[in-house]
Formats: sequence, C-alpha cells, structure tokens
Amino acid sequence: MSSPDLLSLLYRAAATPHGISVETTDVTQLRAKLYSAMRDRPEFSNLSLVPSPINPLELWIINKEPSGE
Repeated sequence: MSSPDLLSLLYRAAATPHGISVETTDVTQLRAKLYSAMRDRPEFSNLSLVPSPINPLELWIINKEPSGE
C-alpha cells in the first residue's frame, strides 16, 4: 500500500464519528506503516490502531475524539 493510500485511510477514519475497519492480509505490517504515516501529523493524534479482537485479518482505525464534538 502506497503512502497516499495510507493517508487516505487515516483521513477517512479521522472524518468519521468512530473510525473505520480495514481488511488486510498482514495486520502487523499495515499497523506499522500507518503509525509511520501518522508520525509528526497532529491531525491524526486522535486515531488509535487496534487489531480486531474478532477478525485476525482486520485492523480498526479508531477515532477516539471525533472533530466537531
């Protein structure tokens, strides 16, 4: 997944009330890439990356504090 794709996922999650879920073949690798893309970007400070407890092929990008609330 390229950097613009990663940023697109992060911006989508930040714009939603709760976040998004992303299916992937390697949750650990995607999580590491997203953390790297989030580095030094304050607009993503409210996002949390959590492996799904019910689907091992899914990563949750959780919006802990939606904007506008």
